[in-house]
Amino acid sequence: MQLKPIAQQVVAVVGASSGIGRETALQFANRGASVVVSARSQSGWSH
Repeated sequence: MQLKPIAQQVVAVVGASSGIGRETALQFANRGASVVVSARSQSGWSH
């Protein structure tokens, strides 16, 4: 299976308000992916 480059993908991250979920979302965003985040709290996100 051939995957598209990260910059051409949409990534959904659940639990993105802190910890590994937040870091995962940030790393995908830094690599150019379109990121959709979901979390129970709003803390940690100022963008």
